[in-house]
Amino acid sequence: MRWHFAVVLFASFFLDLVANPQQLALGHGPLETRSFEAVQQFLPVPRCPSTVLFDDDQSHRFFDALVGREPFPTIQTLTTPPNRSTVVARARVDDFERFFLCLTKWTVHTRSGCYRRWAFDAILLRTMPTRTCVSYKVLVGLEIHVQLATRSKMFTSAANASGSLKPNAVPPEPNSAVDPVILGLPGVLPVINRRAVEFSIMVGLAMDCQIARFTKWDRKSYYYPDLPKNYQISQYDLPLCGPGTFNIPSDDGTMTPVRIRRAHLEEDAGKLLHEAPGGYHIDHSIVDLNRAGTPLLEIVTEPDLHSPKQVATFARELQKLVQFLGVSEGQMQLGHMRFEPNINVHITDAEGNVHKTAITEIKNLNSFDVLEKATAYEIQRQIKTWQETGSLGRKSTYGWDDATQSTFHQRDKEEAHDYRYFPDPDLVPVTVDDAWLTSLKSTIGELPQARRDRYTQSLGLSDKDAQLILADKGTSDLFDSAVQSGVDAKRATSLLEALREVAFEKQSALVDLNLTGTFIADVAKLIDAGKIAASKETTKKLFSAASNNALAEQLAEQLGLIQSTDTGAIDAAIDAMIATNPKPLADYRAGKASALGALVGMVMKQGKGLNAKIVQERLKEKLG
Repeated sequence: MRWHFAVVLFASFFLDLVANPQQLALGHGPLETRSFEAVQQFLPVPRCPSTVLFDDDQSHRFFDALVGREPFPTIQTLTTPPNRSTVVARARVDDFERFFLCLTKWTVHTRSGCYRRWAFDAILLRTMPTRTCVSYKVLVGLEIHVQLATRSKMFTSAANASGSLKPNAVPPEPNSAVDPVILGLPGVLPVINRRAVEFSIMVGLAMDCQIARFTKWDRKSYYYPDLPKNYQISQYDLPLCGPGTFNIPSDDGTMTPVRIRRAHLEEDAGKLLHEAPGGYHIDHSIVDLNRAGTPLLEIVTEPDLHSPKQVATFARELQKLVQFLGVSEGQMQLGHMRFEPNINVHITDAEGNVHKTAITEIKNLNSFDVLEKATAYEIQRQIKTWQETGSLGRKSTYGWDDATQSTFHQRDKEEAHDYRYFPDPDLVPVTVDDAWLTSLKSTIGELPQARRDRYTQSLGLSDKDAQLILADKGTSDLFDSAVQSGVDAKRATSLLEALREVAFEKQSALVDLNLTGTFIADVAKLIDAGKIAASKETTKKLFSAASNNALAEQLAEQLGLIQSTDTGAIDAAIDAMIATNPKPLADYRAGKASALGALVGMVMKQGKGLNAKIVQERLKEKLG
C-alpha cells in the first residue's frame, strides 16, 4: 500500500512549520549544542529514540529531502514499500543539519493483508546551518524631536504648557492649555507662530544647514488618538532647514562630522495616559491635550553614527546646542527632546559576503542612558537574528521595554504615501529674506564647541573640566562671569564643583541658586587672602547661606568662617599639641613627612578658626 495520504499530511504540517517556525523552536543556536534529552520533552507521544532508523534507501532519500540535502519537492513523489522492516541505515541526532524527525512504525490492516510502514509524527526541532559573523559595520541615523520653548503653541495663541515647562515647575492641570484650534472644532483657522520659525532657523544656522528661502506647510494624514483634528501640520517636501553638518567630539580629541539631512517644523500631539493622576490604576486610557500643538522641530541625520556611544554623544551635544541657543529647555525627563535611532548593520560572513539588515526605528527614547542601551541591544538583535535564521528583517518600528531591557516589534514601517501628504490650504508659505536671516545670525552667540575650544586652549582647562562646565548654559555663563570678575579659571572650576554639590543637595538647578559671578570672585579673593579655608566644606557653607544681595566676607564672618591670623593664638595651639602628641612628633622628626599633615590637623582642632597656612609655617619653625 502506498502512503501518499501520510505524505500529504506531513507536507501540510511541514509547510505550516516553515511559515511559523517559532511554534516548535527550542532556544537558540545549532542542534549540536543540545542533547536529545534536553529536547525530548517537545516530542509527541509515542517517544522517539535518540537514533533514527530507516528501513530502505527510499526512506533515506525522503529524510535527505526534508533536511535540505535534496530539493523540497522530492517529498511529493517519494513512497516506501509497505512490507519492509529490515533496518538498512541509521543517522544520529548530532548529524542533522536542520530537522530532527520523529518516526513511528505503523501497522496497517487492509483486506489484502497486514502492512508495516514508517509514518512521520512530528518535527521536533528546527535549526539552521551555523552562520558566522566575521565583522560588522553599524549605521545609525537619528530622528530627534525638539519641543521649542515659545510662549504660545505652533498655530494658536494657547499657552505652550509643555515646551516652556521649567524643571521642578508644577505642570498645569490636564487639558487646561487648549482652545478651539487644538480641539479641531469646525471653522477654526491656524496662525503661524513666527518665534517658532525663528527658533528653528537658529538651530539650522548653528548646524550649518541650508536655510530655505521659501517653505510651506503640509497636512500629514495619520490617526492620532491625542490629536483631535486627525492630521498633523508638518513639512514634507520643502523643509525649513536643508542639508548641514554637526560636529561631535571623539575619544581621541578630534571632531567627527555628522551630516544633517533636514530639519522641519511641525506640531506635537497630545499624551495618552494609562494611569490616573497620582499614579492610580485605571482600566482604560485618558488623554491630556496640553502638549498638542506644541512647536516641534524634527531633525533628521544621515546614517553617520557607528556605535551606541557615538549616538549618545550626538544626543548630549545637541541638547547643549538647543539650550545654549535658548530655543528649548532641553529637559529629557520632561519630554522636551525625544530620540529615535534608525539602525541597520552590514554583516560580513566567512566567505566575505556582505549582508545588510533592514532598518529598524526605535521610537520615543528620552534619556541618554536608554538611547545608548537600546541602540546596543538592537544592533546585537539584528546580528543574532541573521545568524540563527538568515533573515535580514523588514523595515519596521520597535519600542523599548525598560523592564526587560530589550526592544520589541511594534509595527512595520509606514511609507510617505501612507500619510497622504498635501499642502495645507489654511496656511500661507513662509519666505525668509536676507534681512531676517542676518538678524537671526546675530543672535546666535558663542556655541558650545567654540566655548570648549576657548576653555581648553585659552584658559588651560582640561577637557574633562571643560565638559563639566559646559554641562548646561547656566553653569557656563556663571563660570565666564566669575573669570571676567578676576577669578583664576582653575579656581573658578573648583568653586563651581562645590556649588554644583550645593545645588544637588537642595534639589535645584545651579542657576536657580541665583549666585553671581561677582560673589564667586569675592569668595575666591577671601581664599587667596587666607581669610577663609580653601576647603570644599567651607565654600559649600558660604554658597548654601548666600542670597542675592549677600557680601561674601560679611557672610563668612556671620558663619564664623574667617580664619585667625593671630600668631600668638596659633603658637599657643601648637604648644598644646606638642605637649600631648609625642608619637606623631617623633614620626615627623624621624623623617616621616606625611606626619606633618596630621600635626597641622591636630593644631587646627586645638584652636578653631586658625589659618592653616600660617599654622603649617609656624609648626615647621618650631620643629626645626
